[in-house]
Order: sequence, then C-alpha cells, then structure tokens
Amino acid sequence: MHHESNSKKRCAPEPGGMAELWLMAFPVIVATLSQSMMGVVDTIFMGKIGTAEQSAVGYAGIIMWTLTSFGVGTLHGVSTFAAQHLGAGENEKVGRDGWLGLFLTVPAALLMLGVAFFALPIFELLNTDLAVLSHAADYLSIRLYGSLFVFINYALLIWLRGIGDTRTPMYLALGGNILNALLNYPLILGHWGCPRMGAAGAAVASAIATAVFSLVYLAIFLSGERRRRFQTGRFRVSKPSEVLPFLKVGLPIGASWTLEMVSWSAFMMIVGWLGVVQLAATNIVFQVLHFSFMGAMALGTAATTLVGQYLGAEDEGTAAKTARTTIRSAVIYCVTLGLIFVMARHEIVRIFNSERAVIEVGGKIFIYAAVFQFFDGLGISCTGVLRGAGDTRWTMILMAVLAWFVFIPLTYTLTALAGLGIDGAWSAATVFIILVGSGMYMRHRSGKWKSMRV
Repeated sequence: MHHESNSKKRCAPEPGGMAELWLMAFPVIVATLSQSMMGVVDTIFMGKIGTAEQSAVGYAGIIMWTLTSFGVGTLHGVSTFAAQHLGAGENEKVGRDGWLGLFLTVPAALLMLGVAFFALPIFELLNTDLAVLSHAADYLSIRLYGSLFVFINYALLIWLRGIGDTRTPMYLALGGNILNALLNYPLILGHWGCPRMGAAGAAVASAIATAVFSLVYLAIFLSGERRRRFQTGRFRVSKPSEVLPFLKVGLPIGASWTLEMVSWSAFMMIVGWLGVVQLAATNIVFQVLHFSFMGAMALGTAATTLVGQYLGAEDEGTAAKTARTTIRSAVIYCVTLGLIFVMARHEIVRIFNSERAVIEVGGKIFIYAAVFQFFDGLGISCTGVLRGAGDTRWTMILMAVLAWFVFIPLTYTLTALAGLGIDGAWSAATVFIILVGSGMYMRHRSGKWKSMRV
C-alpha cells in the first residue's frame, strides 16, 4: 500500500510545474482548434453554393459571435468559482456552480431570441451588400433561435474545465465537428432527400449539432462520478445571494470580451477603407495569428483552473508558481511563432493568396505581428491567472480604457488623418497589444490577486 502511494506520487506531475500546466492546456488547444474548424468546414461547403452565400455565412458567423460574446464571457466566471470551491474541498458548492451557470443561460438565450427578430435590420444597418443580405440574415436568425444550446454548451464546458476536466470538452468538440460536417452535406447541398437550403442549411446543421451535444453535456453533468461527488442531480434554482457574487466576477469578463470584439471589428472596418488588398492581407494574418492566440488562450484557461484550485486550497505559493510557469510558457510559445512569422512571412501569405500585392502587404503585417507576440503571450497568460483569483474588474477597466481611448482613436488617426495606410493601422494594433500585455503583467506583479477569493 505504501509502495503504491509512492508510485502514484512519482507519476503525478509536479504541482505548479510545466507538465501539470500542459496536461491541462493541450486538450483546450485541440478543442479550440476543432471549434474553429467548424467555421472552416462551413466555408468549404458554402463555396460549392456560391460566393455571395459563402461570404454571408462567414460574415454572419462573426456577428453571431459578437452578439453572444457577452453571455459566453460572463459564463466564464463559472470556472473561477468551481475551481476555488473544489480547491477548498466544498464539493456541494462545485455542483451549485454548475447549476448557477445553467440558470444564467436562460436570460442570455431569451435576450438572443429577441435579437433574432431583428437579423435583417442589423445587416441593413451595417450596409451589407444586397447579394449577401438575405443569406446572412437567414443564417444569423436561425443560429440565434438555437442560442440556448450554445450557452448550455459553454456553461458546462467551462464548469468541466473549472474542475480540471479538459479532456471531455475536447472529445465533445471533435464529435460536434464531425456531426456538423455530416449534416452540412445534405442540408446545404440538398442530398439524401433534403432540400438544398444553402446558408440556412449551414445554420440548421450547426444548430442541430450544438443542440445534440448540449444534451450530451447535460447527461455528463447529471450522471456518474460528477453526480456522486458534486451532487449535480439535485436541481437548484439559484438565489440572488448566489447570483450577485457570481455576476461581480462574470460580468466584467463578458464586458471585456465584448469590448475586445467590437474594437477589433472597428479596426477591420477602418482597414476595409484602405482597399481590398489591405483587407485580404489583414484577414490572412488574423487566420494565422489564431495559432499563437489559441495556444496562449489555452495556457491561460489552464492557469484559471489551477490558480483557482490552489487559492481555494489556501496554497498561495503553488498558485504563484503556476502563474510563473504559465507566463513563461505562453511567452516562449508566442515568441517562437513570432520568429516563424518573420522568417516565412511571404511563404505563409502565398498559401492563402497568390496575388503579388497581397503577399507584399501580408509580409509587412507579419513583421508587426512578430513584434507584439511577446506582449500578446504576456497579456493573455496574466489575464488567465488573474481570472483564476476572480480579479476581473480591473482587467475590464484596463481593456475599456485602452480599446476606446487608445486603440480605435490611434488606428483612425494614423490611417485616415496621418495617411500612413496599413502601416498606421498595424502600428496602432501593436501599441494596443504592448500596452494591454504590460498592464496585465503589472497587475499580476502587484500580487493583489493572491489574497483574492470568490
């Protein structure tokens, strides 16, 4: 018996160490890439219908994510609460946290149902091309009607990550992707006796896949070890005394996500004024930057769980060690990719577009991207650490100030007023990311988060 416990200790990764962090982060990277692939698969299928329909699905997908980002961001508070309560050994509260997340999906979904009725006016307000307009509105309204399942998926995915289970969401994300692709074939293209629905078919396929897997998430939440350990089988209506402390942590995350989405959308709109070549090159760089961003985000997500659990267990030393490991890992990861961006910049752009002007502009943008990689890794990892402690209000204020008083005004000034074109836009983006990364790191260094509890 003694020998067995010693061997288990040797097998367990070192608390706060690199192995512990990456064991939790790797499934998050796979799941996030899988979710991104769903959009890629939709785009490939829509290419067989027509360019207008393909553009509509891509554009409506961005609007869908912007509209739901506040609700999804707010639900991320569930991981902080679940992690800290698990660390403190308060298993019943961990189950309560899951129910709290599910309880909040209802008002979030009702709000999105109201917005669904205005899908067409939204795109008219955005001066959407007439060829794209009706397809985009169809896609958005169908996806918003199914938003309850989107929120249930995220609430339980985030809860599972909060208790340290990142593998189950990975498997479910891969399964959802396969089901979405299988449904796309008949619903978009009109096979197996189904009507050819085009953009609406893509929305219906995604909505059905999301609904099916939200039911799988519910079954996992309500059964087996989770039911026994966290008493998840006990239905709970959350009381105001439970909801308010949660909203204090969750709402700033939702606000930060929305602010960031809107500010980058404004950035893309300003770049769009510069011309088709500049917009195409920027889109390509963003697609590639997903790889550095997602890796850092996965590390930040793992840090939220581990830091939350160690703080809940009153083990500040290991929480601080986890924070250092996360920051080091994220910075090395992002800087390594930054070097690849610089060395292979023209070759990377050529994979997406063979036009000489696009390759030249894209290559130039990648130099800016390489410059801010260090600070992007720093900012994302520190945000994950701070979120684990429940320190979300300060990060929201920093994001609001820098997005609205630095990023958007500086982008407009350097492009439209100073006439610096694409260099002006990406110089502004670089300044913004450097300031966000530096600000988040300074907050982490202050150490205030170590004494915070939800």
